[in-house]
Amino acid sequence: MFEVIQGPVLELAESLQGSLLYLDAGAGEIAQTTLGLPFLLGLGVSHVCSLETASPEDAAFPLLVTGSAPTQLVIFTTQLLTDAHQYILRAVLAHSATTSVSVFSSVSEHAHACQAATELGVEAYREYAELLQSEVRRARAAQAPAGAGGGVSTGGVAPPALSVRVAFLPLLACCVDPGLFVLPAASSAARRAVAGGLAAGFGALEPGAGDAAAAGEGASGGLSLTAHGLLALAAAMGAPRPEPFAVGPVSAALAAELASLPSVSLPPSSLSAGSAAAAAGGTAASTPSLALILVDRSLDLATPCTHTDHPWDVLLAAAAARQAAAATRAAAAAAGGGGAAAAAPHGGGSGAQAVWRPLDLRVALPAPTDAVPLETPWLPHGSGSGDSAVTAGGNLPYGQLSYDTYGVELLDPTDRTAIARVEAVAGRPRRDGLAALRRGLKEALRAEKLTPAVRSKAGAVQAPELRGLAEPLVAASGACSRQRGVAAMALAVAEAMTAPAAAEAEAAAGLGRSVLAALAGAGGGGGGCEAAVQVLLDALTAAKSGRGLLHVGHVLELLPAAFSAAADSDAAAAAAAPSSSPTPSTASAGGGGSGSGSCPFSAQQQSALRAALAAAVLSCGSPGEALAGRLPADLVAALAARAAARQAAGKGKRRTGEGKAEAEDGKAEGEGVEARDRGARQQGGDAAHVEADVEADNADPWVVRRLSAVLDALFGGLRYAAVARNRLKTFRKVTHVDVFAENHGSLSPLLRQLVRRVMQRADVTDWQQQSSSGGAGGGLVRGLLGGLMGASRALVGRAAGGGGGGLAGSGSGSGPLPADFGTVVVFVVGGVSPAEVREVRAELDEHVGPAKPRVLLGGTSLLLPQDVTLQLVGGPLPLPPPL
Repeated sequence: MFEVIQGPVLELAESLQGSLLYLDAGAGEIAQTTLGLPFLLGLGVSHVCSLETASPEDAAFPLLVTGSAPTQLVIFTTQLLTDAHQYILRAVLAHSATTSVSVFSSVSEHAHACQAATELGVEAYREYAELLQSEVRRARAAQAPAGAGGGVSTGGVAPPALSVRVAFLPLLACCVDPGLFVLPAASSAARRAVAGGLAAGFGALEPGAGDAAAAGEGASGGLSLTAHGLLALAAAMGAPRPEPFAVGPVSAALAAELASLPSVSLPPSSLSAGSAAAAAGGTAASTPSLALILVDRSLDLATPCTHTDHPWDVLLAAAAARQAAAATRAAAAAAGGGGAAAAAPHGGGSGAQAVWRPLDLRVALPAPTDAVPLETPWLPHGSGSGDSAVTAGGNLPYGQLSYDTYGVELLDPTDRTAIARVEAVAGRPRRDGLAALRRGLKEALRAEKLTPAVRSKAGAVQAPELRGLAEPLVAASGACSRQRGVAAMALAVAEAMTAPAAAEAEAAAGLGRSVLAALAGAGGGGGGCEAAVQVLLDALTAAKSGRGLLHVGHVLELLPAAFSAAADSDAAAAAAAPSSSPTPSTASAGGGGSGSGSCPFSAQQQSALRAALAAAVLSCGSPGEALAGRLPADLVAALAARAAARQAAGKGKRRTGEGKAEAEDGKAEGEGVEARDRGARQQGGDAAHVEADVEADNADPWVVRRLSAVLDALFGGLRYAAVARNRLKTFRKVTHVDVFAENHGSLSPLLRQLVRRVMQRADVTDWQQQSSSGGAGGGLVRGLLGGLMGASRALVGRAAGGGGGGLAGSGSGSGPLPADFGTVVVFVVGGVSPAEVREVRAELDEHVGPAKPRVLLGGTSLLLPQDVTLQLVGGPLPLPPPL
């Protein structure tokens, strides 16, 4: 996959020579994980800078090296051109000497034309080039008398003419290892994919969206971008027409849209790397083939929300905590600074939009090796319209964190050894991954002719051994630079194994096992759900009192797993016919019952859970640690401020108690009136603090209303997840019980079940295959051509039988199986978790043979338990108007 993404960029080497390269947040994430700074600099660019923070100072380094300001700008963007326009315009105006601008977009012209929200048509690139030229000409003309363009006076000389080129670049994915990729978090394909009020894959489609997709009109704006992106990615892999298979309603709509889209045309040179990668999968066909399996995330929320003891997951959680803390600080600063950013959370309207967390694979090395700290201040976007645009719709610029160059990258995309090391450590079970890391450290020590500080022993690898093997590499000056990747990985993993977060993760894993055992232990039905609710209520009570390692955030993370697994333990739901539909109205209903269309948890149980959860959130003493990254940043910032006020009031009460004791001592010892007066003053302060404490509980009704809206969204998503698998047959359950091994409620991840069926070449009735044979001319694509041509294309699509966006399809009996293709890409709409990656690879290791297809995993994001909760609560929320 690395070659697939790097190949098209390599073809631009001639266009990049001597240019100043700007990357937007999504392209910066791809550059960090998949391209690498040495790769970009090796193509001849003079400097690499952030598009969102463009300024005249970006030209300082090229000016110092060459003695002249850069005249050529190259911009990589993963957003719609209309979304990135303000940043592109500001970057061009920041450099008055610029005469040539090349904008490479990962969103194709066709995808732009299909977006009803944009004003760009079929020739989107030409239209945007003309728009940018006219606006730059007008702005430069206005700035020329004052010399404002780039801060350098033009002396009355007419600004130079600007040449603008806009082209397509399939810069579409961040590669975690050779067989795993995710979408960049700040890309339009990831940010705009919303279905049913939640991030795509977590909820139901809007009414009629499936029919619209089947007619070629686009499932929705954001889903259409995802379909176009996957089609372009398949073309970069050498398969212009992938064969889509879908499991889940959102995936079925995407598959229907993929079948209706025309093929993506890429230059033959850019297909060379992708064709070679596809051919390496074991197929002897002259034309590489690819099966694309799409899976809704809502079909299995139990696996990504269940904690494990793998140190890689703890390491990723630490990176996510840094990003969440930065987002919370930014929200608090915005709320305190006024303006659009502060008004957005308290205003009415759609509320905060879900924001994906960017992939961050960096760690800090011990001082003095790493003199620059990993924690960095939030980068401002400047002033004026830039700030307002960033916060429009309540979106926080998580993606800007991708530009922080501090710390050491665990994944170096220019080093094949580093890539293989990440795959060995992260993609295998704990024991195997740690053993592979130990081997890598010993090989590095031998290469540097260094003596390890500890002697290895047979058995499981422990944290002290990893530190002892890594410290000589860090201490040696030359080895530190050559072997910093493996040393950083070892020290980070050792820290993850012994950090408090590891103990908390183990406690959360124990809570998850208790919930699954409760669901299975009562023999199914309402008894299992009642026992699971009691386990969760007890955990919330313990978290509220501050006893033990668990806090309210861990319970929040486990709720999706409990609701997703509850359907397996409900005997009535398991025995029901799969014909009933988990419609959005059914999923959002709060009623009880155990029918196939209703949530296994009763209304009373849900009400008890909601009330206890709200009380635990409001009484949380450290919201920044327990809730950041799990609830929207604006709500966490408000709760943190509220907790700080309560703590300040508590300190005042303690001071009052000391004053009372001092007054009584003074009276008893006869020190008299002065001490009594002092105690009286303290007692008066006590009354004031008590009154302030009461006001802190009730003065800001926005916090209560915002929390209520968040919980509404959360439980709506949970109820949908509880019934999402009711229509499935093959993949009806994600848990299993082994009474002989005393294994109650163990997880059987849906992805592993799916890959097992693919490798066994077994029939699957749960997916609908959308034939791609007539896709080039089928369907009316919204916004493209229109009129008579669009109507004729719709008629052709119906005649070819390419419609049908529902879940109940023809199965695999009437068409080819995914294993018939040389490469199989399993893409989870809504994100894939590290635990699922390890499970799938364990399944692949069990299958051998010459006809084994190459299996790649992908998803919207690399998903952690806290990310699931954030996505369930981060959709457009109906906020009541402020009082």
